[in-house]
Amino acid sequence: MDIGYYRVKLSNLPLGVNYVNFYADDILLCTHKVIIKDFCEGDKYIKYLDSTGKYRFFPFNNKWESNYVPTQIGSSNKLVSNILTAQTNKSSLGYKVQKTISLTAENVEDYELDLLSDLIISPRIYMYVGPGIDLVNETGDNLQDWVEVSISSSDTIIRRRKDQFGKFKIEIELPEHYAITKI
Repeated sequence: MDIGYYRVKLSNLPLGVNYVNFYADDILLCTHKVIIKDFCEGDKYIKYLDSTGKYRFFPFNNKWESNYVPTQIGSSNKLVSNILTAQTNKSSLGYKVQKTISLTAENVEDYELDLLSDLIISPRIYMYVGPGIDLVNETGDNLQDWVEVSISSSDTIIRRRKDQFGKFKIEIELPEHYAITKI
């Protein structure tokens, strides 16, 4: 057995709690608990690297909202040759647009909050943008199906006082949106 890290992708597990055994030379090394959650059409799917070096996936519901935050790149002066027909003395060069998406996960259990605390500080966070997840044919987990994002704000609650279930909200920042410019 080679020394190093191995990543294993499991795509045929049923919904609910599953236990996966890992062997080396027919010796049981460890057992991992894998919980498969239901994923509905329109949900947003986030993949992130946790503190143990594993990629985790978490679904957020379909009640998300998106915002644009435009910032003007600059403007240039225009020569005004006629006061009657001139509309302005400046011309916009365009905008730089930052797009954010607010996501919410409902019915998040206490143990899931512990796992999501890694999402807030993860160096690698991806949002699924692909055509659709087809676990039978193992499509939907290609490089082009994910876009790297960053967290711009989130719930900082990683442990609740009373409730065992609750909401978890994050706001993600997408890569720069390219707008029409004069440059």
